[in-house]
Amino acid sequence: MKRQIPKNQNQTTPWMSVSETSSYMKISERQIRKFLAQGKIRYKRIGDPMKGRILIHQKWLDAFILGFGTRLTQLQLSQIKQIGE
Repeated sequence: MKRQIPKNQNQTTPWMSVSETSSYMKISERQIRKFLAQGKIRYKRIGDPMKGRILIHQKWLDAFILGFGTRLTQLQLSQIKQIGE
């Protein structure tokens, strides 16, 4: 028997789906998937390595938007944090 964990609507997470990323950036899901395929946005796949759910961390997305690339240095992380404050 599978245990269901209730969803907390007030809980926030830095992980976003492709759909949430699309809304965050105000561009189409198709364009997000194109960026993912090109390796421009870093992501993790949950479950099946080929068809599992794609999750994108907000810091990775902010790095892409700011032009930092897919790997962040400590300086870049602090810059992203300052922008969010």
